[in-house]
Order: sequence, then C-alpha cells, then structure tokens
Amino acid sequence: MKKVLFKDIKDMDKFLYTLGEEGVSLSQVLKQLKSGKDAVELSLESDKLERLRKNLEGVCSVEILEEKGIDFPYQPVLIFALILENAIVFNILKLSFLSQDFYAFVNGLFSSPRSVEVVIHLSSFIFILLYFYSLVFFKKRVLVFYALGLSFFDEKKNLQTALLSFSVPLIALYLLSGGVLLKLLGLVLFSLSVALALQVKVVKFS
Repeated sequence: MKKVLFKDIKDMDKFLYTLGEEGVSLSQVLKQLKSGKDAVELSLESDKLERLRKNLEGVCSVEILEEKGIDFPYQPVLIFALILENAIVFNILKLSFLSQDFYAFVNGLFSSPRSVEVVIHLSSFIFILLYFYSLVFFKKRVLVFYALGLSFFDEKKNLQTALLSFSVPLIALYLLSGGVLLKLLGLVLFSLSVALALQVKVVKFS
C-alpha cells in the first residue's frame, strides 16, 4: 500500500467519478477538498494505484509519497478484535437496552410480553448497527484498534466488509439461543462473520 498525492486536478467530476469506480471512499476526498486543499492524499494498494494512474492520465498529476503505514497481515489479531469489540458492545447493551430499567420502561408502553421482547431486541440490533457503522465509516477503526494502533484500510468495499463482519456476531449469538432453524442460521452468520473478518484489510501505523 502506498500514500499517494493527487494534485493539479483539471476535471473534478471525472476525478471523483474515476475514484468512485475503483471503490475509493469519496468521503475522505470530499473532506479534504472542502477544507480548502487543492490536492488529495489517499492510501492505495499498488494494483489500484496503477489503474488510477492510467485512467486519470491528463486529469491530474499523481505523486507517490513516503509510506506511512504497512498492510497488516496478522489475521488472528482481527479475530481477537472482533471478539473483544463485541464483548464491549454486549456490556454496553446490558447497561442500556438489555437493562431492567429499559425493560420496565418498554413494559409500561406495551401490554403484550411479545411486543416488549420485539422492541428490546430490535432496539439492540439497531444500536449494534449504528455503533459499528459510525466507528467503521467515520473513524475507520473500532475501539480495540486504538490500543493496537490499527485502522481499517480506507476502501469502500473493505469498510463494508468490516461493518458486516463486526456487527453480525451478537445477532448470531442471539439466534443461537432460539429453535433449531434459528440455531442453524445463527451458526451460519457467525461463521460468515469470522470468514469476512479474515478478509478485512487493516493498516498499522507507527
């Protein structure tokens, strides 16, 4: 992976379109442009960089900068982060949506125990998705990554894979507590989560 500087951009629409076609997250690009910068700095894999250099010829200048990070191949660390981060989220849920106070609040709104259960679990699932979405797409790292010095590689497809991988385990564990079909679905989802985690690309910064 390389740090690349795109400068002297002559056709902004084509520049943004080409980056989007390669799956580059445009949020970081637009943030840099809105801050007044006339150049854009990105982290790109070598093969993607070569394609962009070819497709952006005549659109902008491309300068390769000194690498500030390296691809981090030690996948067991991702499994560790997956488990620990979900343990953190579970404890947050126990203090909020799975707490007795929240149960009493929802129970006061609905007379049906089934409705109470649906509201509690739906609220928990929405919280899980919003929690990981905000960290993965806005911070590019989960809480555990701060201690490990890691960050998700900023690529749209990679961020989507990370979001799916990290947000599924708790939902899968809930399904494992149900009937036979739900147990089977939960097992499939948990296995999928682990498999996706092994495909997530991260960067370790010094």
